[in-house]
Amino acid sequence: MKFNKGIFIFLSFFYFAFGDWEDFKNKFLKPEGNVIDPYNSYRTTSESQGYGLFLAVINNDKKTFDRILNWTEKHLRREDNLFSWHWNGGKVIDINNALDGDFFIAYSLILAFKRWKVQKYLEKAKKIIKSTKELILEVCNNEKKHYVLIPARYGFLHEKNATITTFPSYYIPFIFKEFANYDDFYFWKNMYIYTYKIYKIKNITFNLKFSLFTKSWQRIDFISLDTYRLIPYTFLDNPKKLKFLIGTFYSINIFFRKNGYIPLSFYYSKGNQPKRESPYCVYKWFYFLYNDERYLERYKKLKEIDKNNYFCEFFEIALETNYRG
Repeated sequence: MKFNKGIFIFLSFFYFAFGDWEDFKNKFLKPEGNVIDPYNSYRTTSESQGYGLFLAVINNDKKTFDRILNWTEKHLRREDNLFSWHWNGGKVIDINNALDGDFFIAYSLILAFKRWKVQKYLEKAKKIIKSTKELILEVCNNEKKHYVLIPARYGFLHEKNATITTFPSYYIPFIFKEFANYDDFYFWKNMYIYTYKIYKIKNITFNLKFSLFTKSWQRIDFISLDTYRLIPYTFLDNPKKLKFLIGTFYSINIFFRKNGYIPLSFYYSKGNQPKRESPYCVYKWFYFLYNDERYLERYKKLKEIDKNNYFCEFFEIALETNYRG
């Protein structure tokens, strides 16, 4: 199985998103180099830094890339080469890492190396990748092998009942595809393949629990915004693979057709759902998946009134760059 440049198409069409990138920087990037989330107490996370680094690369903005990277290494980097996930008010709030943020930082460093030919970027990426592998458990069950992603160094391995809690949204296929070109090829190739086994779980939930006794996955009752990211992550990997997710979000689609909105959190066991609505970008993702114009109509309406959403604006730039490419 050979991995090609794939997502590197971003780098050939970075100019399409340049205007949006400047707006993103003006609203969410502090002069010091940290990306803030206005809807969550102006916090900075390892995820937001990874997103910022990624956008800087695809917009060919090396100066901003270095500024974000320097801030990230100064304030969030840990001795194990991973990153504290939560910073606010001039200090680290939670020293624990978040593996999706670590993945995005390493991935962006690889893209930066490919674009600007700076060897230190690749060296840094390889150190991060090596540390992330320590949090991925290979579990054999007869002829099957599971790749159980532990989301952070602490708090997700439960010895009492021998389970591991993971987040499906931390499995990011286009990142694993790129890692395979610079680290253990077969390990990351298998992670890539296994990601779509996770993604194809019908009516997927916010987190999954892996039992080390039964060596199987257990679902919980609800899904939320973070898990909806499986759609754009699949799109960024290969839009043709969106077909794998038709059943994944089946109940959400049925609910939207009846009620006209996507709940921020959806409970499978409840008839009535919370009234709090997902942000506008989620409707574009579901439009990609189900090709229903009603999603697009709701997307356009909500986007007009939501002008300060760093999460959505990141995906708008990333998806638009790839889409136009």
